[in-house]
Amino acid sequence: MPPPSMPCNLLRNAEVTRTSRRWVSVLLFLLVCTGCACLPHRTVEKSSKPNASGSLRGAPVVYVAIGDSTGLGLGARNGGGYVDLLLARIQQTHPGSRLINLSTGWATTADVLSQHMKRFPVEQVTLVTVSIGLNDLLQGVSDEQFAGNYEEIISLLEKTGAQLIVTNLPDISSAPMLARFEREDLTRAVALFNKRIEEIAERHNVPVVNLYQLSSAVVPSYPDFFSTDGLHPSDAGYQFWAEAMWPTVEKTLNE
Repeated sequence: MPPPSMPCNLLRNAEVTRTSRRWVSVLLFLLVCTGCACLPHRTVEKSSKPNASGSLRGAPVVYVAIGDSTGLGLGARNGGGYVDLLLARIQQTHPGSRLINLSTGWATTADVLSQHMKRFPVEQVTLVTVSIGLNDLLQGVSDEQFAGNYEEIISLLEKTGAQLIVTNLPDISSAPMLARFEREDLTRAVALFNKRIEEIAERHNVPVVNLYQLSSAVVPSYPDFFSTDGLHPSDAGYQFWAEAMWPTVEKTLNE
């Protein structure tokens, strides 16, 4: 568990107030956040096998998920998170498909580089989804550092020959555990990180699921989309997340 006293600078160059520190303590206690590891980065060698693009229709899929606690389904009671739900949908149209879930609780982009990529399978991978960044934001990682880490992650994954899909950060401003007077600051910070994600994805020609736009339009009207901790998605919230991602996943696998 991360130290409750860890400061979180939601906006670059903004003064961290005493109220912000109390808010961060609550978030860091409830959300899965951890300090950035400093292990050497693993270089992923480019696969010598041909890219599976163009031959995925109906064929078994090797799906690798990279993410944080939401990738593990923290908060769900009955059916896992969006990753498990996506796998079930993939298996309906691609029998024999399987999942390698590299998501870990408390993960940041630094953790992906220092830990997750070390466990990336050497076999041919068909599809990789990347949903990471909220823990960076809540720990006070600058958007410049976040963008540097994120771009390195995407560059390494490109070398695997797999199809990549990324999501931007969802709108969590309506989470029950967030103090209302802090939500405007949080919204601006999420928008800044999402801009970085979208810029990087565009440079690398990677499709982005606009989870922020979809969630901001729907989630505020559905408080049951949050789990009992008031912050992570519930089963209904993860179902919404998976449904938001599925059209892009389906298109990527079938084109």
